[in-house]
Amino acid sequence: GGTSGATPIVAGHLGLTIEMFAKGGFGNDLKVPGGDVFQNRPHAMTSKALLINTAKQYAFSGTNADLTRVHQGWGFPDLAKMYSKRNTMFIVDEDDAIGQGEVASYILQVPPGESELKITMIYKDPAGNPATQLARVNNLDVKLVAPDTTVYYGNNGLVANNYTTPFGSPEDLDTVENIFVFNPIPGNWVVEVSGTNLNVDAHLATPETDATFALVAQGATAPNCEGVVGINGSACPDVLGLPLKLSWEGCFSIGETIDVVMTGLSAPGAAQFIALGNDDQNWAGLPLPLDLAVIGSPGCFIFNDQDRLFDVSGNLTGGSIQLDIPSDQPDLIGSTFFWQGMIINTGSVLQIFTTNQLETTIGN
Repeated sequence: GGTSGATPIVAGHLGLTIEMFAKGGFGNDLKVPGGDVFQNRPHAMTSKALLINTAKQYAFSGTNADLTRVHQGWGFPDLAKMYSKRNTMFIVDEDDAIGQGEVASYILQVPPGESELKITMIYKDPAGNPATQLARVNNLDVKLVAPDTTVYYGNNGLVANNYTTPFGSPEDLDTVENIFVFNPIPGNWVVEVSGTNLNVDAHLATPETDATFALVAQGATAPNCEGVVGINGSACPDVLGLPLKLSWEGCFSIGETIDVVMTGLSAPGAAQFIALGNDDQNWAGLPLPLDLAVIGSPGCFIFNDQDRLFDVSGNLTGGSIQLDIPSDQPDLIGSTFFWQGMIINTGSVLQIFTTNQLETTIGN
């Protein structure tokens, strides 16, 4: 028992995990096709992320439980689960580097009926100073945004539960961050890894001060799409006090058809729009975001320059637009556009209710 038993057991699980990866068992591209396991093995943090992400957790609730998080860690390695989930996994094998303030964003598709969506992000931290109160040197954070714009942050609530508590704030202590969601909503989810605080260069292959990370998602796959979508800004409530939301379906790449969907309840006769903007910094000389509290809409903001408005009025529960991205305009590739929905009540008192914002970059 103890570490004398745990070490060889986990080492054996790790060896089989490396062998799976080196054979392309997760649908991953081989670094050296036809090469051996040493040429095609995953990076160290990726191996660790695969084991943690697919581990069997023991049920518990509360920090005083016998099997609470600090007692069981992230669970017991489960190769059977890893193998059975291999076709619904997304892996970043420390391929992407981010610098201070930069964000790496990934779109994941969760199919209907998926019981769990599990995200694990791990980064290799430079050696710290044991004499300091906080040994961690750099800080990377992971965030997950659901199709209904619910936000999850790494490790939030996982000290006392098996599943992540929504909302909260980023965690700034650990180099291992997990987000575990029970019965996830099917559709497009967005994972963001942020370079929150980079004090020391952790990726010497580039001249910049940056860091790489391993990212493993279980219960989702990446769509065959090069377009990038980010979800930012908070929505304000509709007439029932529930948040408006703006979501999308499809791929933001040339030659594709996309739907932008606003969901929320409006009053009869209210005007509803989806705005397309080119700038999220300034609007007619005014800095963005623009706080609408000054006109009686507290908590509501305009996030872009509203270059074009699409009228989606007529449905009290929201509206949508469908657009074709031209295939004969390759100059659009790499262009960034901003989308936001709004409801305008023009009764005795003017009220404007706004959604979150979608930040989209057109892919090939």
